[in-house]
Amino acid sequence: MIIKFQNSSDTLWLPIYSLNDEVHQSSLFFLLAFLQAALFIFTGYVVVRSCYIFLTVKIFHENKSILMAWFFIQWFEGVIAKIIIFPFQTGIIVFGNDPNITHYGWWTEEENEMVLVQNQHPYILPLFLSSWILWHYVYSMIFALVTLVLERLCATYYIEDYEHVRRRHIPYLLIAFTNIITIPYSFFILNNFIPFSIAFAQCVANGAFIFFGYITFGFINIYSKKKLDNRKARGCDSYSLAKKFQIEENIRSFKLAIKMVIAAVTYLMLALFIVLLLVYKVFDGYESILVHIFDNVILGAALILCLTLIACSPSWTESFLSQLPIIGSYRSPRVAHFNFLPDANSSTTESDVYFKQLKTAWL
Repeated sequence: MIIKFQNSSDTLWLPIYSLNDEVHQSSLFFLLAFLQAALFIFTGYVVVRSCYIFLTVKIFHENKSILMAWFFIQWFEGVIAKIIIFPFQTGIIVFGNDPNITHYGWWTEEENEMVLVQNQHPYILPLFLSSWILWHYVYSMIFALVTLVLERLCATYYIEDYEHVRRRHIPYLLIAFTNIITIPYSFFILNNFIPFSIAFAQCVANGAFIFFGYITFGFINIYSKKKLDNRKARGCDSYSLAKKFQIEENIRSFKLAIKMVIAAVTYLMLALFIVLLLVYKVFDGYESILVHIFDNVILGAALILCLTLIACSPSWTESFLSQLPIIGSYRSPRVAHFNFLPDANSSTTESDVYFKQLKTAWL
């Protein structure tokens, strides 16, 4: 939604599709509000449980787990912003010079399609701040996969000792790097300083980097695994179990990323499909329902991706289900299957070599 200030050329691009919707005057509003509150509560529970599982059930290196937990916990940032924006969308708080007009739109260059407001509108500050926070959440999610690619590239670069050397500075620097980009970028987007074409191209560029980054990362580690297996078969002294386990972790991470990217792309296509229905007014007269669904689709991404990741690992799934209210009490306790452990066929000699190598590395 583009907001234009009266007697000024300044505009704002709010991350919402509707303003002053009169849905609050309908009995349907209470049903939608109840369903949204229930969805937020359930999503919040899943996000918190998932982040706890990522950090405690260590399927991957703790650096990767820290990054995953950080980006998912940012969902609460988006929810707080959405709660502030919600009254403006539903018409509980009227915004704009003409309170009788309901506005629908995402982005436009036509001034007659923008929402005209006074320069000193009393509600502009809370709407500005909440929109900035919501844009920051959106772009944090867009850059999250990029950050995970960079962390896995670090794991590949330090492959000789990444498993047992913490290097905690890597996730912290990546988180700081992401916010250095997303905080000002979301500010520029909100103030409509960045054209729609460039904002769209930036999302495409991120997607391309993620795709080719993970493909390159996957091929490098598959090639390294074959090379290392050949060294083992020849009995070379340079064979390293620590390196082998790190490569196998990288390959597992690559497989998990494929599933996560597929889920994310499918979810994005659903969101874009709903936008097309709104833009082309396929269901004319039902915009309020579609807008409500679209808003929940945006904030529901964290729920879908969390459940997708949890389902990718038996130990994550078991830990999640065992703590569910009611359901967890009926599940029999099991020994968790941690994916990072060596296969059952690994020999005792191989394990001895591995721990000797770790002991040497720590000296």
